Amino acid sequence: TFDRLIDRALTKLLTRNNGEIRTSQAKVAFVGLENKSAEELGDWEAQIEQVIETIVENTNRYRLIARRFVEAGLREGRLRADDLYIPAKRRRFTQILEQNGNPVDFLLYAILTSGTTQGVELKQRDYILTMELINVETGDIDKESTRIRKEYQK
Repeated sequence: TFDRLIDRALTKLLTRNNGEIRTSQAKVAFVGLENKSAEELGDWEAQIEQVIETIVENTNRYRLIARRFVEAGLREGRLRADDLYIPAKRRRFTQILEQNGNPVDFLLYAILTSGTTQGVELKQRDYILTMELINVETGDIDKESTRIRKEYQK
């Protein structure tokens, strides 16, 4: 389920994005997966993040900044991932990464949500994965969402 969500949303987003790129390959900082779904992801969370990182890294247009550098930059700046929507905090984060030799062009967020319908004989859960690609200079956001429905019968 998650592989199909990631592949559809992220591939569409990365092939469509026409943002200004300063270098031959834009540098992307994947800041993480936000789980707003009804279920705990447990060890699936790390696996989903790995799949996202692999897809980004395997494109010709984008290069991923190593997750450990991104996490260290957030720690050093005493920032949370959602703080990066604030321009001054986003600039501080990008400056920290640049000082460590990792200039960044885009931030990438993944948000997983779900909705559940339950009847007598049927239970249905819809999952939506939204990928957000944010230009660090302009703050412009490009989004792509994909939905998958799972049905369970008793």
